Amino acid sequence: MKISEAFDFYANCEILAVGGSLNTCDAYKYAAKAFIRAWGDIKIEEITVRMTREFSCSFQKDHSTSTVRNYTTCLRAVLALCETNGFEVVNPKLIRPPKPTKTTPAYVSEHEINRLITAANTPRRGYPAINRLRNVLIIKMLYATGLRVGELVRLNIGDIHNREFTVIGKSKEPRTCYITAEIEELIKEYIDKRSDSNRALFVSSQTGGQRISKKTVQLMFRKVRKKAGIRDVHPHTMRHSFCTKLLEEGVDIRDAAELMGHQSWNTTKIYTHIRNARLKNIYDKAMKGD
Repeated sequence: MKISEAFDFYANCEILAVGGSLNTCDAYKYAAKAFIRAWGDIKIEEITVRMTREFSCSFQKDHSTSTVRNYTTCLRAVLALCETNGFEVVNPKLIRPPKPTKTTPAYVSEHEINRLITAANTPRRGYPAINRLRNVLIIKMLYATGLRVGELVRLNIGDIHNREFTVIGKSKEPRTCYITAEIEELIKEYIDKRSDSNRALFVSSQTGGQRISKKTVQLMFRKVRKKAGIRDVHPHTMRHSFCTKLLEEGVDIRDAAELMGHQSWNTTKIYTHIRNARLKNIYDKAMKGD
């Protein structure tokens, strides 16, 4: 069985068959592509521990440790399923993902957000004005809602009522999101200028008005950040920046967790660099009066 076939087998048996999300399927699809690029679409039985270690060392040069961990974990799960079904594969337990690194979530300031928006709104030959409007709206909406890119591209026009909507996140629990009056007006302007009849909130003119894909949004960010002169910003950076903004403005961590869709406050506590900075300012002001 080839790598591509093994990953498809896993997706069908262990994800789709039990009602798993398409996002999970995508994660395994991206992992399969990474391994196939490195080794070719070889038989799953040919994979060795040494190959996986060399992959981890090489792949980490251009990708985060968390990405390598995720891909390696996907491979282990696929190998375990193959082993259960009688294929002679390497022992999955011998394949060890790299240790996680503790990192502070990357975020951008409002000034940098404005630079991104300016870059996205700059006219360029052959690129329709409606696409520029869409891109500006996407940046602003991600920053103002904390949406994951997968949640954003699944939104439909009819989902938003009275400046709020509900999404189903990674936890499969619904959460309510809100938009500003400015974003509400931008959405109306964008929809009025569209000529398609797609119910999707965001569409791509390159595909004849079909729903925009995560890949298109990610590609847009790469182009816009380069034009804005900002080295490393992605759609998910907007989510980190949203939470950072909430805590900077003094929003209680419990409320921030709810707006982010975190099931545990511990997840939100990764943003303590913001809370700690704010507490230090409060401390400094208090001690000055001593």
